[in-house]
Amino acid sequence: MARRAYLDLTPAELLARRYVVWGLGLFAMPPLLTSCHFGDYLCQAHWDGDVSPLVSLRALFPWLLPIALVMLGGLGMAALGGIVLLPARHSTHARVDPIQTVAFRTCAGSLLAILLVGGFGYVVCDALSPGFFYSEVPTARTAWLASQAVWIAVYLAGAVLTLSAAQDAHVQHDSDYRLANIRRSA
Repeated sequence: MARRAYLDLTPAELLARRYVVWGLGLFAMPPLLTSCHFGDYLCQAHWDGDVSPLVSLRALFPWLLPIALVMLGGLGMAALGGIVLLPARHSTHARVDPIQTVAFRTCAGSLLAILLVGGFGYVVCDALSPGFFYSEVPTARTAWLASQAVWIAVYLAGAVLTLSAAQDAHVQHDSDYRLANIRRSA
């Protein structure tokens, strides 16, 4: 079988590649954005074989939670791309279900929103209420964390849409395969 070129890919395969590329990009981008903040901390740290320096990062940098969530979500998007690619390889349809495109945009957009709300939102909340994360009154902290929780829910909704659309594509492929076998045997 001859190797196919990029232009020979079906729209479903291109969508699956888009999931993988964006997922890996969202996995790699947050550490690059935050490496300047870790420089002061990590240059003075030394590794003793335990995880205490890593655990202490959370207290120094409370916005690491959204960074970790975006990285985890990026890996999830790459995995979703692999799941979308499985039925796409055997698909005979030339078009992509619009739900899959909406689901992709929902996943990628919500991860970018988590990054923006988590990183820049922390700076804005800290400017409006200095030391809000450690204050006795948790209103600003609760608002900051709740806004991230909303975007996490949006990401999970996009992931569920992706999985349901991939399952529908797989069921469609199975029914097309069975119908072709019935026609051959008749």
